[in-house]
Amino acid sequence: MNKKVFNALYSLLIIPYSLIALTLLFSINGCKDDQNIKPTSVTMNYISNDVGKWIVYDVDSIYHLDNDSNTDNNVDTFHFQIKEVIDSMGIDGENQPIQNLTRYKRQNDTLPWNFLVRWTAKITATSYQKVEDNIRYIKLGFPITNSEQWDGNAFNTLGVENYFYGAINQAVSYGSFYFDSTLTVVEGDSTIGFVNYPYGIEKYATGLGMYYHYYAAVDFFPGTTQIITGLQYTERINSHGHY
Repeated sequence: MNKKVFNALYSLLIIPYSLIALTLLFSINGCKDDQNIKPTSVTMNYISNDVGKWIVYDVDSIYHLDNDSNTDNNVDTFHFQIKEVIDSMGIDGENQPIQNLTRYKRQNDTLPWNFLVRWTAKITATSYQKVEDNIRYIKLGFPITNSEQWDGNAFNTLGVENYFYGAINQAVSYGSFYFDSTLTVVEGDSTIGFVNYPYGIEKYATGLGMYYHYYAAVDFFPGTTQIITGLQYTERINSHGHY
């Protein structure tokens, strides 16, 4: 994805739904060698195997239905919360440590949590991998440098999807939170314009993990930036803690 395409997609899709702007500041301050960036410490790195850590996300899910004659006046919007917990560690079939993740869902913060699904994740010398609904994605590629690119779908059958770092080691104020070092991953590679593409953004903070996720798989009205059908999905951190 070239910078012009990235800037256009970001302006269209992220700004209306995000509390902060994403910048393309490629700085050598975020570059470390592979030994140093392996995320083994929750206090120093973007992810960790910290059993008991949990994050609550506020979720907005927008469905642009396709029975509206391309006017986009038939839209379903859902709001709810997701809680993700690293509840234990295990060993996978490759004899490597894995995180056992439990995700809970509730419609609002006055209701009890209901079990939703169990996922797994693991940290290797070259990547951070996450299995979501039995589909394995490479979320982070190591070393974390502004030149690092990888196929996020290398371990599944969804087709090649180019991932790269859009920002490294950036201080960010996000709502009531302040993160002294954040990492932005751009997921998806569209060079053919505004046509039926999957596209995502994930943001990580040191000592925390992922605090923001945006995903879109939409169609645009030909020759315009008007969304006519598809899905937009956003997770934003609400709170976090440790059991």
